[in-house]
Amino acid sequence: FIFFFFLFLYYLSLESLFVFYLFFPFVFFGFLCVFCFALFSFVYFCFFVVFFFLFFLFFVFFPVFFF
Repeated sequence: FIFFFFLFLYYLSLESLFVFYLFFPFVFFGFLCVFCFALFSFVYFCFFVVFFFLFFLFFVFFPVFFF
């Protein structure tokens, strides 16, 4: 009975290992996609903030400064 239990445990570990190796690339690819998306959104946000700051400086600070 114990032998069958250990065989079942070994089969379960093998199956979980197989499932892990099957799903690991998808999980890694998804994590990579999320990381790239976060990096892209962060860069886009920084660009937007800099652009907005320059826009604000050009349209508010310069007329007040010159006139």
